[in-house]
Amino acid sequence: SSVWLGEGAKATGNKVYTIDPHQDDENTFKELQNNIKQAGLGGNVIPIKGTSEGVASNWNLPVSFLFIDGNHEYEFVKKDFDLWSKFLMNGGMIAFHDSTSCLSKGLTGYYDVKKVVNDCIFDFDMYKDIKVVDTITCARKSEIITKNEAMRKKWVKFKKAWSDIIPNAARFPKPIKTIGKKLLRVIIKT
Repeated sequence: SSVWLGEGAKATGNKVYTIDPHQDDENTFKELQNNIKQAGLGGNVIPIKGTSEGVASNWNLPVSFLFIDGNHEYEFVKKDFDLWSKFLMNGGMIAFHDSTSCLSKGLTGYYDVKKVVNDCIFDFDMYKDIKVVDTITCARKSEIITKNEAMRKKWVKFKKAWSDIIPNAARFPKPIKTIGKKLLRVIIKT
């Protein structure tokens, strides 16, 4: 994922900082450095060997895109969110890997990651424009959330919950989508 994010960063003149302790195998850090070099992304992807907490304690740069994909246990995902979301710029995007299931592709998310997304993104009034793609949930940080945006968050949360149960549930049949949109309009007006 670092190389793909790096390609996007290169196209827009930005940088990607990857943070990983590489504790289990020193070769993984060397392999990452080699992959970055082979992809011609040395100036755009900066690998940092360290823990999320250790690096965040000395961090002082604003972040426009935050991608959380580390330990999948609740306390670690929540800690990554708490440590790094404060650096996310207003209008910046946050994404969580393995935060939802894509059963049609045989991919399942992790319960604790899903819970952090629900607690910190869906149930928190600082994020909008929530989208779900395969097993990734992303949202835009915003100081202002309108009533329509708040209702849209509820709709996306509902679709996300269903997609964890039924493959392709996010693609509701047209009559159900129409009824759902009408209900949302009625709710928003009240």
